[in-house]
Amino acid sequence: MRKSFAVLVLIAFGCSDPSPHRSSTGPTTLPAPSNLSVNVDCRQFLVTWDVVAGADGYAVFRKFDGPEERWVQVRLVPPETTSYTEARPANSPKRWFRVKTIQLQGDPSNEEEGDARQTPAAVDGRTLALRREPAGNNDKLIAHWDEPPGPPAKYELEIQHENQGHWEFDKSATTTRPTYEFLGSPQQRYRYKVRSLNECDDVSEWSDWSNPA
Repeated sequence: MRKSFAVLVLIAFGCSDPSPHRSSTGPTTLPAPSNLSVNVDCRQFLVTWDVVAGADGYAVFRKFDGPEERWVQVRLVPPETTSYTEARPANSPKRWFRVKTIQLQGDPSNEEEGDARQTPAAVDGRTLALRREPAGNNDKLIAHWDEPPGPPAKYELEIQHENQGHWEFDKSATTTRPTYEFLGSPQQRYRYKVRSLNECDDVSEWSDWSNPA
């Protein structure tokens, strides 16, 4: 009888259906910090983000510009902290930042990447215009372009003139306004390109060349 009872017990457990209301779930994955931004001035990089409810802290990562560079963790901050400041040395390279939500239990959370753009916005080469007006024995050439977002603190121009079918350097100049005037020979054609500079003298990429005039 004891043997038969044991068999009956095993059969009973083996055939019992699991309760449809029984479930086992672990902690949910927290989202990445939202509204990540990187503000740059002449002295520092300031990384900010929004609070993630339930976070145990945040990990800040940095990567310098370059194909061989890798992400490096630079700071762990408590959950009430939503910013990270890093000094900006002179002539510092371009860099990116990531912020990861720290979750002590559960799956690893996501990361949010921010781009630390320390260079000003470039001038759109399609907006470059160049016209000329008579000015005595010379011509006055008037360069004009649209301001990029910012706007920059100043602009740098490189001007070329045409000589027997070849373009040669003529002069360089700076201006604080999106326009520049210079004198040229009525017998020569000119063109120019321009780039932006901010108050720290960081420079953007050069624009395309203007149409000759």
